Amino acid sequence: MAIAENVVKSRMRGTIFFAGSMTWAAVKNHLLPPDHEEWDAIFGKNDDEELRSAAETESAARVHEGIVPYLLAAENPFFSSAHAGHGADGRQPAREGEHFTFAPCNEGSSLGELKVQDHVRFFTADGQHREEAIRYAVAANPEFAMERVPVIFPAVHLGRAGASVVLGPKP
Repeated sequence: MAIAENVVKSRMRGTIFFAGSMTWAAVKNHLLPPDHEEWDAIFGKNDDEELRSAAETESAARVHEGIVPYLLAAENPFFSSAHAGHGADGRQPAREGEHFTFAPCNEGSSLGELKVQDHVRFFTADGQHREEAIRYAVAANPEFAMERVPVIFPAVHLGRAGASVVLGPKP
């Protein structure tokens, strides 16, 4: 079963992207966290243990002391979009028609449905702290699973320098 989301298709210079949203449950279930082993195959392994440990400590504090309480207790929490992109194998960009499709609601419309095949993997390019906080918030309070968060899906693999996400086939 493919993942299907209503989106707006647009372009920034030469990069096509889709703006939509995902439920918090979908974020928890479909976006791979930054510590997932599939990240190493795409971006390379970070062997600097001291740097990684410091970053993880800072990240944990930001997530657990700031973002999770905000999501669980604020009257109307909101934050900007997370960015998720996709690729055929983690190194190659996904191809429209093969790995994902966009079906406009009307001929020539930028509004429509984005369907991404099941074998595609999502990695968060921008928004890792928000993604992690959503995971903890849903675990702490499952009633939030159907809340939605804005998500941008670039149609190309921009790489780490482009602060994007890559998707590859499920193992």
